[in-house]
Amino acid sequence: MAKVVSFTVRKKDCRVSLEGSREGVKRPLTIAAWIFELTPALFVVEVKKKGGDRGEYEEFCNKELKPRLQMVMEESRSAAAAADASHLPSDTE
Repeated sequence: MAKVVSFTVRKKDCRVSLEGSREGVKRPLTIAAWIFELTPALFVVEVKKKGGDRGEYEEFCNKELKPRLQMVMEESRSAAAAADASHLPSDTE
């Protein structure tokens, strides 16, 4: 996701930070995001507008960030379900 929106990614301990700018109508939109892993199945994502137009920030969050995060969550759930299914005993066991 970060590559698509040209963000810089930094990893440290149990968190990932993203920061990037993109040209906006009025001035560059600068965004920072932090992803914290609380458990293997629970993450907290904090996103902050560091500069630029509020409307453009909200549009970015609603039209780009949220849909991509939802896609990542769905892929993760599908992978977890497939892993769980592969550990189920067969009828012959």
